[in-house]
Amino acid sequence: MAPSAGPRIVVVGPVNIDLFMRGRAPLDAEALSTWVGPSDVQIIVAGSVGYTVQILDRLGAEVELCTTTGDDAFGAYLRDELAAAGIGLRLATTAHGPTAIAIYVLLFGGPKRPMTYRLPGFEPWPDPLPDLLGDDQPPELVHCGGLLHFPEMWHRSLAPAFAAARARGVRTSLDPQFPLTEMAAPWLPHIADVLAETDVLLLDEGECRRMFDVPGLGEAIRLAHAAGPRIVVVKRAAAGALISDGVQRIRQPAVHVPDAAVREAVGAGDAFDSGFLDALLRGADVAAAGRFATAAASLSLHGRGGAEAVADRAAVEAILDGVPEPEPWVGRW
Repeated sequence: MAPSAGPRIVVVGPVNIDLFMRGRAPLDAEALSTWVGPSDVQIIVAGSVGYTVQILDRLGAEVELCTTTGDDAFGAYLRDELAAAGIGLRLATTAHGPTAIAIYVLLFGGPKRPMTYRLPGFEPWPDPLPDLLGDDQPPELVHCGGLLHFPEMWHRSLAPAFAAARARGVRTSLDPQFPLTEMAAPWLPHIADVLAETDVLLLDEGECRRMFDVPGLGEAIRLAHAAGPRIVVVKRAAAGALISDGVQRIRQPAVHVPDAAVREAVGAGDAFDSGFLDALLRGADVAAAGRFATAAASLSLHGRGGAEAVADRAAVEAILDGVPEPEPWVGRW
């Protein structure tokens, strides 16, 4: 369990089981149809915020998780593992139904795909939301991940909860991720009410383009600021990240990690989120936060899922010298 001297953070979002199958299977469809062979099979606590809360805890934050888990064996496993890791579950609920599972079939050389999934048999977090702020000391941040995954949660109690947090001086952040079924762009109308109450927006490049339905990232980031967030982060995998607070515009190069050293790429974006938010809450400016986040994301590539290799804050700090310095972003706005 991490020490509690760090920032206090409430995280809203779904958790699930990630099941990884690693090995080598034939790429030829005919050979694959009759193939039988061994693989390394593991289950890990994951989900839209599962890696995020674990990494925040290991970085030294005090984390409360607002989620819903199933009353099946997988749900019990999630609750036990999260509690053992030091994640606060006071705001979590249990519902009847099967727990969600994401299955990564890493048998064909890819570090992240193909993937298939089973959605939860219940809503992914309690709604109406419980009191996220408390009476005495409110958290310093309320974060949500995975909103776009769940249409049934759109335009409900998250936007009012974010507004209440900001009214008490609590920052808000959102990594909406993406719809799980094909959906026409722009995606913005589905979460505009939440974005209006969001301080920090975190997206990957494809999500950013489809959120605002424009080809240029500069234009998309301008539209993101106009929708509400003061800080906008666009994660671009090996191309690094673009970060804007409306004044500074920064291009943060990625750390080069050789393919042979990558265990898998699942959860690297969640590791970036965790590093960025933790650094920001500790007083870093957006440039320093982006550099720390880049270190966390690159470190995550060496372990199972997004969290295993990020053992603690010291592990991230130990590789900071190898992270390229941020550059002013002088591209077209």
